[in-house]
Amino acid sequence: VESQQVLLYLAPFSGHIVRAALPQYVGHFCVLEPEFTKLSVQMLDDAVREAINWGLLAIHGEGPLEELTIHPLLPYFLRVKLPQEQDEVNANLITKAFQNHCTDLAYMYATILNSNTAREHQWGIYWIKLEYENLHSALKISLAQQDGVEIFACLDDYLSSTQDISSTLDLVQEVYQRIILYPE
Repeated sequence: VESQQVLLYLAPFSGHIVRAALPQYVGHFCVLEPEFTKLSVQMLDDAVREAINWGLLAIHGEGPLEELTIHPLLPYFLRVKLPQEQDEVNANLITKAFQNHCTDLAYMYATILNSNTAREHQWGIYWIKLEYENLHSALKISLAQQDGVEIFACLDDYLSSTQDISSTLDLVQEVYQRIILYPE
């Protein structure tokens, strides 16, 4: 499978990707479709390496939690290309795997954020700030599909911790406007 094709699996991401979390992301495809064999951790890592070489991803941070900054053109290119590649890649599967991945991350980040130790609390703020765009995108997907909104609690805790009242109000209003449309 060509690297550009494999990069389509990163279409929902924006801003940042934590490279160490990509195996868990790939795992969500297998949970959703046990026979899914189009993507492996190695294939995705090889595509990420090529995207770094092309300048579409930049490495920030070192060690096992390598953070990748996404060039703004990459998500745009991938989102435009994804509908054209429907035969090769299932956009709904990608969206659901992304949503489930971000929900898992939100649980983990919220646990760190709500830790009793100041250091862990600061790490929680750091990780949620880094992943805010992705978490917020996944929340929007959940709201559009009228799924659970577990990610909201993580984002709300983060905004409360940073005392960003304006963004908190915007987020609450956004969730409220969509959740009132849910069936009983």
